[in-house]
Amino acid sequence: MHPFVEHLRGVEAIEKDRWISADRAFLDAQHELERAQARFREAEISRAVAEARLLAVRANVSSAEEALSTTTPPPPGAGDEHAEAPRKTSHASDRDQPRAQESTATAGGQSLEKLIVEALAGGDETPLSAITAYVQRHRPGSDRKQIRSAASRLRGRGKIAKPRRGVYRLHSEGPHT
Repeated sequence: MHPFVEHLRGVEAIEKDRWISADRAFLDAQHELERAQARFREAEISRAVAEARLLAVRANVSSAEEALSTTTPPPPGAGDEHAEAPRKTSHASDRDQPRAQESTATAGGQSLEKLIVEALAGGDETPLSAITAYVQRHRPGSDRKQIRSAASRLRGRGKIAKPRRGVYRLHSEGPHT
């Protein structure tokens, strides 16, 4: 073999070793990036859950402050609505309560269903706890059972979807007829 060709083969072997090292480094970096992306997704979910819980706690604190405050007078006309709380006498009246309460004017004049749709307006899947926090911020007298029932009615009408337990989103195809 000619000495020049032999020299070129030596250079080729050195370059092949460099390429193998660079390829290994590339694959290691790629795996590290994939692991970081997975940790990022987990952190993002954890953050969303923590935010929903924080909003729910803030709503509860706000509701408790309002309920326990004796120095703040009730808004005009609110005394009549709150004076007669619905009584639970039978299962039939429980089913009728949310609809009757939704039809009455509320603070801001928004129904539970409208507030739920607003809470889902971002288009993302939203946990029920975040929806509840949003609704209770805008309508403090609402309880979780009323909100869950209103969400169920919206789902039955095809306005919202429930991809999995405790999670809702706006229905992407619009309401079913």
